[in-house]
Amino acid sequence: MQTEEPRGDSEIRQRRVPGETHPLLSSNEDSEKQMAGCCFAQFQAPAQAFLRPGVWLPGVKRLHEYEEEWKISASVDQCMEAFQAAVESLSEAEHLDLRKVSKEKNFIQVFAFTASCNWLDIVEVHFHAGSEPSVTTARARSFSSGFLPACCPLAFFWNVLLFWVPFSGNGFNTKRIKLLRETMQQLSVEVTSKKTCSCVAP
Repeated sequence: MQTEEPRGDSEIRQRRVPGETHPLLSSNEDSEKQMAGCCFAQFQAPAQAFLRPGVWLPGVKRLHEYEEEWKISASVDQCMEAFQAAVESLSEAEHLDLRKVSKEKNFIQVFAFTASCNWLDIVEVHFHAGSEPSVTTARARSFSSGFLPACCPLAFFWNVLLFWVPFSGNGFNTKRIKLLRETMQQLSVEVTSKKTCSCVAP
């Protein structure tokens, strides 16, 4: 009695055109490449964030920087906790990495990596106690750190040489600040007013 050969990957192999890559293998290879690029970007990100050549020239940085000023009905500590919670809730979908939280300086820094090529954008927020006990003002900005993505070898070095090259942030920085503000409001605190800073093009 003959036993039927199990169908599945063996049948797929027989039907495949010579030289064609198996779709499962192809997706695995793509995932491995993305993971390697992500790890390399994470490794180079601190140097890129420290140098931040993308914002050296005032005229150029306007193309890929966005800044808002918020008035929040909460204490500074409550605002910082709400912002951290917003970052954590969006970290996977928006590729956010909480890097610095300074309660002494009332400052938070976040690394944001674009999904496609791991360009490094940086979010920085400074919180200040208002004239009233339960009111805080905050200045939040997001900007692109350099012309080349952080997954490129020695990206921070090449971006220093290319600091003069104008490039667009493709609206990511604007979207990111607005999304963080809206998420903060949904989670816990009320942003009673906001305005786009005049020094930055929307």
